[in-house]
Amino acid sequence: MRMALALLFLLLFSMVYNSPILLYPLFPSLNPCTTADVISSTGRMLFIADLHIRDLEKPDPAFKEVGGFARKGGIADIVVAGDFFNRPEAFYALQREGGPFTAMRDALGLADERLFVIIGSPVHDPQDIKAGIHGKVAVLGRCAVFDINGTRIVAYHGDHMSRHGSIGFAVSYVTRRLFLERTWKALAGIDKDVTVITGHTHVSGVNEKARAANPGGWKKIPLFKPPLGRGIMVDEKGVKQVDIVSL
Repeated sequence: MRMALALLFLLLFSMVYNSPILLYPLFPSLNPCTTADVISSTGRMLFIADLHIRDLEKPDPAFKEVGGFARKGGIADIVVAGDFFNRPEAFYALQREGGPFTAMRDALGLADERLFVIIGSPVHDPQDIKAGIHGKVAVLGRCAVFDINGTRIVAYHGDHMSRHGSIGFAVSYVTRRLFLERTWKALAGIDKDVTVITGHTHVSGVNEKARAANPGGWKKIPLFKPPLGRGIMVDEKGVKQVDIVSL
C-alpha cells in the first residue's frame, strides 16, 4: 500500500512539475500572461518560434528568408514566440561585444520591419534580458498580447504546457489538433474569442474552432521530421499558416 501511494505521489509530482499549467487554477500568478501589455498593430504580423540559433555570428542562411518573406508579403511586424536561441550562451557571447540585438535582426534578414521577441524556455533563451526596447528589438518578456486590426492575440512560448520539449512534442505529434495549446488556453482562462499562439512543441498547426495556433519549429527532429520553416500570419482576414522557407 505504501509503495502504491509513493508511486502515485511521484506520478502526480512529475505531472505537476512538467506541466505547471495544472497549477494555474490554484495559483493564477504562475500564468505569465496575467500582466502582459497590449500592443496594437494595423498591419500584417508574422509569428515564428523555436529558431534555436546556435551562433548569431554564423547563423544558418535560411533564417534570412524571414525578412525576404516579410517584405514580399507586406508584413511590418515579426514576432518570435520564444526559443530564439539554442542556448543562452549564443546571446551572452555577443553581449560581451555589445551587439546581440543588431545581430538578432541581421540573422533574420530584417530591414525596416519591427522585431518583437518573447522569452522562451530557460534552457534555451536568457531569462535576464530586460523587457523593453533595445535598439530596433522589442523584448516583451514571457508573454504578450496583440491587437491586430481588432483581432486579439495572446502569444506565449508554451513551456508551461510541458517543461520537457520532447514530451510536449510527443503529445502534440500523437494527439494533433493542438491539444496542449487548447489545454493551456482553458487553464489560463483565456477568452474563447482570443487566439492563442504558442511555440515549444515544434508541431505546427491552426485550430480555427479553438482559436489556437503554433508556427512549429526550425530545428530538425530525427525520425519524425515535422515540417520546418513555417509561420503564422495574422492580418485583417484572420489567422493562417504560411510556409516561409523549405528546410
